[in-house]
Amino acid sequence: MNQNIVHVKFKIAIPKSKLLSNLSIKYPELDFKILSKLFLSEEKSLTLLQIIGSTTKQFILDFGNISSKINYQILFKSEDMALLSLESADPWILNAFIKSQLLLVYPLILKQGFAYIDAIDEHSKINNFLLELERKEIKYFIQSIGEFRNSILLTKRQKEILLKAYSRGYFEIPRKVSLSKLAKELKISPSSLSETLRRITKKLSNFYLKSINIFIK
Repeated sequence: MNQNIVHVKFKIAIPKSKLLSNLSIKYPELDFKILSKLFLSEEKSLTLLQIIGSTTKQFILDFGNISSKINYQILFKSEDMALLSLESADPWILNAFIKSQLLLVYPLILKQGFAYIDAIDEHSKINNFLLELERKEIKYFIQSIGEFRNSILLTKRQKEILLKAYSRGYFEIPRKVSLSKLAKELKISPSSLSETLRRITKKLSNFYLKSINIFIK
């Protein structure tokens, strides 16, 4: 493995003059996720933004009233989720991404005036990105940095047990198969099966929680 490839988590302050900064502060209960970002030029980008939460409907109304300078399209909306396509000029950080050619891990999270960004790339590109932020006097924090490790989420045996338990209805309410019967079919003891299922649940829970909320450690 290339030892120069690192995984970094940034927390970057969004200028208060930016619309999304104000809205993320006004609606702290909403989850703002940038699902993708296409760099059209050094001055413009096309952003796919997802908003999730109980006040999504009110957010859409507010956004429509104050976003006259932004070209946007509502791709989908419901009571608790919306998907927007935004074409905007945001050179405060756009140039830093372009010049450093940093590879981002989506989604990017916006929360209470901050952008939480994951990147996996060469150490030199990470440094170039930080230099660009400093040159533009953009305030940032490095939450974590370390060698990238592409670890397997579940082992082959854990996948086999999970698929068997799911297909036999172990997770149904009520259960369609007991722990002891499932253990017999898998040719392991009930106690071993119970422990393995707990380990699987913990791994999947950690993976899911980290994917939707970077504040959970």
